[in-house]
Amino acid sequence: MKRFWTLVLVFGLMFTFKTSAEWVKLDNGLANNYIRDLAISGSDLFAATLKGVCFSSDNGNTWVNKGLGESYINAITISGRNIYAAGQGGIYLSRDNGDSWTNKGFGGHGLGVNDTLIIKTASHDKVVIVGTNNNDLFISTNNGDSWQKSYNGLPKSILSELAISENNIYVGFRGAGVYHSSDNGLNWTAKNSDTNNLNICSLTANGNEVLTGTVNKGIFLSTDKGNTWVDKNSGLEYKYITDVIKIGKNYLRLADLGFYLSKDEAENWTRDYSFSGDYSNSLFVKENYIFILGQNGLYRSKLVDLGVTDIDGIKLSKTIKFIVTPNPAKEYILVTPFVDLDNAVISITDFSGKVYTSCNFPYIAKSHSVGIDTREFSWGMYFCIVRSGSCSGSFQFMINK
Repeated sequence: MKRFWTLVLVFGLMFTFKTSAEWVKLDNGLANNYIRDLAISGSDLFAATLKGVCFSSDNGNTWVNKGLGESYINAITISGRNIYAAGQGGIYLSRDNGDSWTNKGFGGHGLGVNDTLIIKTASHDKVVIVGTNNNDLFISTNNGDSWQKSYNGLPKSILSELAISENNIYVGFRGAGVYHSSDNGLNWTAKNSDTNNLNICSLTANGNEVLTGTVNKGIFLSTDKGNTWVDKNSGLEYKYITDVIKIGKNYLRLADLGFYLSKDEAENWTRDYSFSGDYSNSLFVKENYIFILGQNGLYRSKLVDLGVTDIDGIKLSKTIKFIVTPNPAKEYILVTPFVDLDNAVISITDFSGKVYTSCNFPYIAKSHSVGIDTREFSWGMYFCIVRSGSCSGSFQFMINK
């Protein structure tokens, strides 16, 4: 195993080393299908692919097709129980977790019949926004039943990114920065006091915060809906940002074919050489998991293995918390984790460390139980040990016969 210990001084400090993080490529059931976009709803993942929409209920370990197999799906977004998938043939809506789809675009719905939906879709409540290969922007305020072209105040530039937070809609352009609308796209205002003429590669919005990554100019953050911006480029050697997201005080970014992390408001950055994927486009976070979408597939790791221990006051831990019932037990025990576990190993030992049984589980969902036969165990005290990646936990229980 190679280890990297390098200190680079570039307008600040950037450390690079190999962490204990394990990056897993998630392709079981995708059959070399190319993923274009990812959307997360609770414990479910939905992927926009060249062969329709694919679905995973186990953090990407396995995938099944959810229809639209004849469609080239470019983007996918979720708002409540509404799932919108956009591609060559329209924008489709599912309200039953992808079991069935209704075409909500083209042919009588207000979208041009020659438009191909590309880039991003975004949604909130009943509002859905989509962009096309003609750099047109369409907005629906009724779950896609009808669409209106939005252009009042927008530049004639390449539309690259979309974001929505409550009633605030943001659009990023190549060479024209960021624009904002608070009236469902009727009017637009340039938010470019510090980002004028920038090429926008990524754009996220959360409340008053707007975060953007750019071509060769780095990262910019606004805390007042885009009225003013501050750059977050201290310590950045590479400023071509393909994606950047913020979780609490932690910044995660993709640049220079690599993955970087900052845990101090972007003052210093760490490159994680454990990630050796390809050129990567997008970042996604689900609870303790981070997903990177690249040209050669989808990869997953755990935030806690990257050193992220706190997300907006929620503590992440390498200690796996679970419960064993019944306790005392006789013929069986049920092991119930409080978090999702991938590639889990459950072992039963005594006080001396002797292993009585050990079972492998590819995936255990949070709050779901797995049973272990204890009929051959003698009376006494035992430990249940659960391991998943670099995380582990133990629980003491009794066999009473």
